[in-house]
Amino acid sequence: MIAKPEIFEGCEIGECGCPEETYIFNGIDLVVHYEPDGTADAFMDGGDWGECQTSIEGLTRFAARLAVFSWAASMTLGPDQ
Repeated sequence: MIAKPEIFEGCEIGECGCPEETYIFNGIDLVVHYEPDGTADAFMDGGDWGECQTSIEGLTRFAARLAVFSWAASMTLGPDQ
């Protein structure tokens, strides 16, 4: 089962013209930046807990989004979940 964000805050166009989606995922801000080549860059900001980021390759935006959610769940739930 793939974890889902609690809140979808919206979709915007970044400074470069690429779409970005913003979520609240397990209480942490998650921004997903979609590149035209099918990759997605994901950024998590946990405030005092720190920040992390990754790049995901997906054939579609949907596939990239699912991969980002899986990554975010692994970063926020810990190894026992």
